[in-house]
Amino acid sequence: MALSGQERLSVADTVRGILSYARWPDESHVLRLCITGQGAHGESLLTQGIAPLNQRAVTTLRVPVDADVVAQCDALYVGELDEGSWRNLFAHISGKPVLTVCERSPICMIGGMFCLDVNTTASTVPFEVNLDSVARSGVRVNPQVLRLGRRAVKNSS
Repeated sequence: MALSGQERLSVADTVRGILSYARWPDESHVLRLCITGQGAHGESLLTQGIAPLNQRAVTTLRVPVDADVVAQCDALYVGELDEGSWRNLFAHISGKPVLTVCERSPICMIGGMFCLDVNTTASTVPFEVNLDSVARSGVRVNPQVLRLGRRAVKNSS
């Protein structure tokens, strides 16, 4: 599916906005945004990249679903993924300082931190926040961005 310029910008702006309000325990290196799963939005993030965040460069890379995400990624954008693959991946990153941004799907509610509604026609991309997953990750997220998202009500089991 080809994305319009506005769709690419909206998702990229939303992801960049979320990342810009997050702080990791170790910020001594370039922020590594990894992309996994299928979808045009993830591919767009790979090809377009993300502008630097507060003097910190951002690099984007594709990782397979079975990659050592904790060692390679500070943030993970998850496109379409089957539930079994997501559960396996989530088991490895749960409680680790990896911020997750997922496209809105049932799997996102299973431990995803930020769930984007990429199918919207709005000029901004709405998202839900799983506060339990954010709290367990060790990534500090400014309360201002948490207030922008709707609170998720599902648990992370």
